Amino acid sequence: MGKFDLIRTDWKKLESEETDQMKKMERPALFKEIPDNAVLIDLIPYGKIKIGNKPLLETIYDRRSKRSGSDQPLTLEELSYLLFCTNGVKNQARPMFRTVPSAGARHAIETYLQVERVETLKKGVYRYLPLTHQLVYLKEGSLNEAIEGFLGQNFNADVMFFWTAVPYRMQYRYGSASEKLILLDAGHVCQNLYLACDAIGLGACAIGAYDQEKLDWYLELDTEKEVVIYNATVVK
Repeated sequence: MGKFDLIRTDWKKLESEETDQMKKMERPALFKEIPDNAVLIDLIPYGKIKIGNKPLLETIYDRRSKRSGSDQPLTLEELSYLLFCTNGVKNQARPMFRTVPSAGARHAIETYLQVERVETLKKGVYRYLPLTHQLVYLKEGSLNEAIEGFLGQNFNADVMFFWTAVPYRMQYRYGSASEKLILLDAGHVCQNLYLACDAIGLGACAIGAYDQEKLDWYLELDTEKEVVIYNATVVK
């Protein structure tokens, strides 16, 4: 790969690239399957969330990274708010319409959580289900275990967000441009988290430096299909 190949995209050249979409192959699913016998947790729906009325300009001005906070747990309403703002589905009839933009509405980003302190939720690893606005409990786990994948960085978190990429969702349509577009999509998601946190008095800190193998292993990902791409902490 050349010096700027990932940044510089020749869209005219890509027009001649035969993608799987052009071949009329089956379109990949936009949502992962739910494990058998899964424990599902209902989140508070968008229409019933009563927090987050801070003016947008003030929210943007106040936004900053925050690695530590109080010992108070997040509420389920606060977590529901953050998840909807970062990857929620706006219209059940058209699940590609989300609260964040994505190239071609391909939405290759999945959201996992390490829950440490959230009222009514036990500690452990969860995955967000955007279509039904639920969490699926995946396994036991702790922040101390997760931190082992962050190259010696020290931070506190009530909830750790892990964003993974499912590359084929984007490759299906955009071929060799997919890497760049997935990275852009991850940025959209994380910026929404920052703004959503500030709007309700929480703090966020994006973390881009991590041990790929350790975090992929911690989330028990099938790395032939899905990998960790970005992370962030949330504190009260």
